[in-house]
Amino acid sequence: MGRSLFGIETEYALTALDAEGALADRRGALVDMMRRCLARHECLPDGSAGLFLPCGRLYVDSGLHPEFCTPECTNPWDVVRYVLAGEQLLAELASQITANGSYSDIWISKCNVDYSGAGTTWGCHESYLHHTDPAAMARQIIPHLVSRVPYTGAGGFHPKQDLATFTLSPRVHHLVGDISNGRSIYHTKDEPL
Repeated sequence: MGRSLFGIETEYALTALDAEGALADRRGALVDMMRRCLARHECLPDGSAGLFLPCGRLYVDSGLHPEFCTPECTNPWDVVRYVLAGEQLLAELASQITANGSYSDIWISKCNVDYSGAGTTWGCHESYLHHTDPAAMARQIIPHLVSRVPYTGAGGFHPKQDLATFTLSPRVHHLVGDISNGRSIYHTKDEPL
């Protein structure tokens, strides 16, 4: 595995309650969290809305939610270690901004879908640097990505039904294609960056 690089990007749902317990502006909570992170942690601004940290990259993604990316890793144990460090950092930042009294509570979750009916989804993206032809890889990786859901999926409720109907993968009901088509199973990200 030492010849490959991989990592995980996790989008988190965030809900903030103001000092009176009413729904607060999410943008304000995110700005407060990012300011505290910049002030209290060793980091470099990334030139947009994010920070490079020793444990990864934290930024505000489109849709106003925090996203944490691990650094490039050469083994799965380091990926897990950095994911846990990112979760600890988010919990710490949320705790700090509630301690000052501006917010009564901050909820950050890894849930993949918004059950409010807004149709919002969040994701956890695996990223792999490899030397395989993307056209050949899709035929091999899509069966793996689809078949692992019964073994590793956390499950949840069907987001597009009124009744509480269990499903193995709530996010799958939002997919629109198999390869590189918006919300798809597999995205090549074969684009100049």
